Amino acid sequence: MLPLTLAIIDGMLIRAGGQQLVVPKGQVHEVIKLEPEVITQMTGRCPYLNLRNTIVPIFYLESDWGSVAKEDVPSIALIVKHNDQVFAVGITDIMRQQQVVVKPPTKEILNKQGVMGTTILGDGKPSLIIDLINLYSRMLRQEMNNESNLRAAA
Repeated sequence: MLPLTLAIIDGMLIRAGGQQLVVPKGQVHEVIKLEPEVITQMTGRCPYLNLRNTIVPIFYLESDWGSVAKEDVPSIALIVKHNDQVFAVGITDIMRQQQVVVKPPTKEILNKQGVMGTTILGDGKPSLIIDLINLYSRMLRQEMNNESNLRAAA
């Protein structure tokens, strides 16, 4: 028997940190190949990506959702636009796009920032559904404040 409330979303099944995760397709504005020469690392700040002459902070799911093995080097960036904020998320691979049934998070992961829910994939394996905006909003606000402070000091 199906529950009365059932949510189905268009998702991107990605690999990051050796795990398969689902990202809502509606959160992804653009997908680009991640080239090392377009990334700038500044001391005390998150790395930045030069995207068509726009400086965009980049975060890595690998550091938040598992260990980084040699074969799991981020090679793709998901560009996320939310309101007036733009940021990139580095991932290892996009496996496919598919619709997934959203199941509510269990009590063990209910308070984990950035987890929208869970789903069962076609192969029977469970996967977390990651809310990129929620996951990186705190860090993005901090980066924006750092940027404002640097401009004010200049």
